Formats: sequence, C-alpha cells, structure tokens
Amino acid sequence: IIMRLNPRFKPHNGEVLFETTNLLKESEEFMQHLRGNAIAYIAQDPLSSLNPLHKIGKQLSEAYFLHHKNASQTLLKEKVLNAMKQVQLDEKFLDRYPYELSGGQRQRVCIAMGIINAPKLLICDEPTTALDAQIQNQ
Repeated sequence: IIMRLNPRFKPHNGEVLFETTNLLKESEEFMQHLRGNAIAYIAQDPLSSLNPLHKIGKQLSEAYFLHHKNASQTLLKEKVLNAMKQVQLDEKFLDRYPYELSGGQRQRVCIAMGIINAPKLLICDEPTTALDAQIQNQ
C-alpha cells in the first residue's frame, strides 16, 4: 500500500513520509523512480519473486539498469558481481535459471536484487526464512 503498487488500495487520508516527502501525494512517475532505487523490498518467497524464464544475471542487471539507463556495460557487470559477492554467491549462478538454484540461493539472489541500488530504505518480509541457519546468523 505504501508504495502504491495496487491502485485498488488508495489511502484517502494520512501521510506516509520518506525523507520529508509525503509518498501518498507524489506522482506515479516519482514513485517509479523511488521503487527499487531509494526504497527496495525483499519478498519472503523468492520463487514467486524471480522470473522463471530469465537467467539470474539478466534479472540482477535489469534491477540496476531500470534506474541507471546510462550505465556502461562495465559498470553494470561490476554492480551485479558486487551484489553477488555481498550475498556470497559465486558468479557462476548468473548463468542459471531460478529453478536451478536451491531455496537459499534464490533467497540470496532476491537479497542481491534488493541491495544492488544501495537503497536508503530496505523493506524485508522475512528475507532469511529460506536460508540455512549458518547464513541466517550472518
């Protein structure tokens, strides 16, 4: 509701403030810029969050490229590899489809997608439930 992804649920009064900006009064264009960039979300269910038709590398690249259309291929690759490194996934996974990964690996991909743009606010819906206990502790 806060990010106004579903137009059927529109608050009629009140405020949702992010850095002094009332998100409920902003344009759709402004919100599109904000989503995944300044504010990101990590879903609880990685299987339904990832596109089964696209490889992991394409999906991570798209998450960055949507907000940085002028980024060079070199910078794009650097950002993707850095996000993978932060979640401790080898770059070999970039060439795989979501169904080829374990639940924990898929969850780490979703976390990488959430952090690739270095958001100011990261909303997490139980992002560690699919991870094994050792990784959860980290």
